[in-house]
Amino acid sequence: ISGEFTGVGEVSVSLMVDDTAVEAMVSGNEFTYDLSDKLAEGIHTVSVMVKDANGETAEASTTFSVVYPDASVSIASPVAGDTYDHTYRHISGEFTGVGEVSVSLMVDGAAVEAVVEDNQFSHTLADKLAEGNHTVSVMVTDANGETATADSVFSVAYPEASVTIQSPSAGNTYVNGSPIINGEFTGVGDVDVKLTVDGENIGVTVDGNQFTGQLGKVLSHGVHTINAQVTDANGKSAMTTVDFVVDLPAPTVVILSPAPGQTYGNGEASVIRVEYAGMDVSVTSFTINGEDVAVEPEDNMFMHTPEGLTTGEYVVAVEVTDAANNKKAMDTVVFNVKLDDTPPVIAEVAPSGILKDTWVNISVVVSDDQSDITAVDFFIRNEADTHKGFLPLGTVIAGSQNSATTQQIADGNILTQGSFADGTHTLKVVATSEGGSSSHTWSFTVVTDNIKPTITSITPSGTLHAGLPTISASAHDESGVAEIVITVMDSSGEAVEGSMQNDDEDGSVGITRADFMPEMPLGEGTYVIEVRATDTHGNTSSAKGGFTIDFDTAAPLITSSSPQNGARLMYAHDAEKRPTISVTYGDAETGVNVDSIRFVFNDQLINLTDDQKSATQVIYMPPADLEPGQYTVKIEVSDNAQMQGNVSDEAEGAREANTAVYEFSFFVEHGDVPILRAAPFNYPNPFKDNTRISFVLARRSNVSITIYDVTLRPVRVLVDNEVMEAGYYTPAADSKTNPFSSLGWDGKSSNGEDLARGIYFCVIMVTDGVEPEYATLKLALTR
Repeated sequence: ISGEFTGVGEVSVSLMVDDTAVEAMVSGNEFTYDLSDKLAEGIHTVSVMVKDANGETAEASTTFSVVYPDASVSIASPVAGDTYDHTYRHISGEFTGVGEVSVSLMVDGAAVEAVVEDNQFSHTLADKLAEGNHTVSVMVTDANGETATADSVFSVAYPEASVTIQSPSAGNTYVNGSPIINGEFTGVGDVDVKLTVDGENIGVTVDGNQFTGQLGKVLSHGVHTINAQVTDANGKSAMTTVDFVVDLPAPTVVILSPAPGQTYGNGEASVIRVEYAGMDVSVTSFTINGEDVAVEPEDNMFMHTPEGLTTGEYVVAVEVTDAANNKKAMDTVVFNVKLDDTPPVIAEVAPSGILKDTWVNISVVVSDDQSDITAVDFFIRNEADTHKGFLPLGTVIAGSQNSATTQQIADGNILTQGSFADGTHTLKVVATSEGGSSSHTWSFTVVTDNIKPTITSITPSGTLHAGLPTISASAHDESGVAEIVITVMDSSGEAVEGSMQNDDEDGSVGITRADFMPEMPLGEGTYVIEVRATDTHGNTSSAKGGFTIDFDTAAPLITSSSPQNGARLMYAHDAEKRPTISVTYGDAETGVNVDSIRFVFNDQLINLTDDQKSATQVIYMPPADLEPGQYTVKIEVSDNAQMQGNVSDEAEGAREANTAVYEFSFFVEHGDVPILRAAPFNYPNPFKDNTRISFVLARRSNVSITIYDVTLRPVRVLVDNEVMEAGYYTPAADSKTNPFSSLGWDGKSSNGEDLARGIYFCVIMVTDGVEPEYATLKLALTR
């Protein structure tokens, strides 16, 4: 309760609430009072009287009502009229009320403890509710005694269980008595699965909501019934039935080898291989030409290799029986055996004729289409000792050898080696197989070689630019070259140190070429090559050659350039201004090294592509149009002297490339526009000490620049009819497209006197031989 008053001096305040005096707190000209208890519902009156020091009084009163708010409560879950499944547990709601509010909660008439937080209440059911209707009731009472109630009637229904048999499929026919039994189900909590086949319980394996049955036996022919029943934790159950048919096939048997009509020859294994299939099948009969043969089958198959077969026809018969159904299956195969009755064929023999090498390779080619060759025997007879007859030389037996010099190097190809004296020798070879033996006799003559080898080439020759050349020699001899020796002498007769390498070090085939590599780089001068060749019989021949080394010291030659030095290229202002720049060069001795080319255009190094440079020419086109002005091209090319010299940096006298540098320039001009391409200007302006006059020339012109005072009297001539090239005459004198600088005026006269401050005029006159052009600048000198 609060208010304010006025009065003279000390003022007393009398405050009453519903006719009961209370003590007001006075501060300044305001009074307040805090009620100690809440007011009851209804109408209430507050009155106040004040009296000041003069005895003056004043009164005021106010009437007001107090009404307590109603309490409220609502149930959020469960929702009235809804149906819930077995998982329903959580009850919740909210309420309003004054002060502390008590909550009474009941489920189906039984009190439960509510959890209250802020203006919400909740309760979690400890057990699931039974199927059917249920009621949740709640009542709240606030600090004012106001109450509110709420009810929610709802239903609980448990989900139905289900079961499906996926295999075997209803009505299907199976060709084995152990079909896969599986299916799936749904249900609450732990689900019990029971399976029967033809009324008998079978084992069940459950994985998640899938089940698999274990038959435990093989089903017989006929119709069979599978029944599946499931019951979940709620007591809900489901059942399904499937009928299917088992029709077991008759057994099968097949003889995989030999193939019908197959013929075996000498040494070939006539393996009989049999496979069969069926339910509980066994081999009841296996015969060859009517005679029983014992076998030991494993995994529905067996193999048998008959022994002692002779030429003729053979009949293989096998029978299997299905024990469960007493069904049988048979298979028969007829094959033949034909033994070899022909001896081997000796197709080729070598050598023959006259031989100049005492070391002889003797070879024969033997074949037999029907059986393996069991032995090949070599015999020899010297015609000078015919009374001794043939003597054994070597034997190959069944692919192995009993002589260190005789071997089988390929199928049917037999090789033996030996050293023979001069004269005629007769050889005989005898080849044996299961079909018999055959022989062949032939002769050859050995004549000692006394012909020297021929040295066919010596390289290098002539003049070389290389410091480490490869020095080679080639030789030929019918009996083979055993050794080639190369000696190199310098101009003072000293032998050059180096290493040799032959193209065939073992000497069994012979040497055809030898290389000599100098140990150190060779200096300039003349060198002699001495070559000695020796054949396998000790015959020797020699020859000489020579070469001169003259290192390349001449730089490449620049033969032409385009545009020519000082050329003026005239273009229309709207035409493409990208001239093709080309430089041609060459090096007669070692050639130009393309990787060494450095191309600089207007002080900018250009990274040329492979299409823009070669060993003879550079062709470059600027990527953008060129502005009027002077352009400079600089090119640097080097030869291959250091690479052709084959000299390392560590070696004394290492060579470096020879380099040529060439520089030229040309001018780009516009021929169809005014000479002064842009309006001239000066900066700074006004100026005190110096100002720079800038302008642009479209082409080469005669230029005059004169300074006039305000009376138009000339006071200074900056340029007097000078020929100036096209370009930008600006302060950026180092611009890549502008090698020219602007012109400066220091405010002095022609005789060097400082001119007075004031206005001056700069007149620029340009002409290219036709009509002159003029431009005037207004200059302000401030000193």
